[in-house]
Amino acid sequence: MVSSAVTKSVSIDAPVNKVFTFISNLANWPKWAVANVVAVKPGADEWWAMETRTGLGRIRIRPDEASGVLDYDLISSGVKWTVAARVVAKGAGSEFTLEFSPPPSISKEAFDKQVSLADKELARLKQLMES
Repeated sequence: MVSSAVTKSVSIDAPVNKVFTFISNLANWPKWAVANVVAVKPGADEWWAMETRTGLGRIRIRPDEASGVLDYDLISSGVKWTVAARVVAKGAGSEFTLEFSPPPSISKEAFDKQVSLADKELARLKQLMES
């Protein structure tokens, strides 16, 4: 079991409301979460069906625009993750932060691999938001 959380962030030269609106729409996730999310489809409740690189899963986001909270839960390959996500103003732009807390059922190697994929996804998000 892994015991400590890992934080990743990216500075984005785009207004907070643009970044928040884009990320809070799960239909946009395959455009930026390219290391993991292949496709998503709305479900009957707040959970969306998600196709990942390793199989099928489910995802839900719990956005609160007033506070910049974009926390999300996902279930994939039998592992349930909760990721704390925030978008806050940074000058005229934004800072998007993800905090990964390891699920109890994941090995250190698997956790480290998943967290390392976030760098590619944050770079893609930055590119999309700044173009």
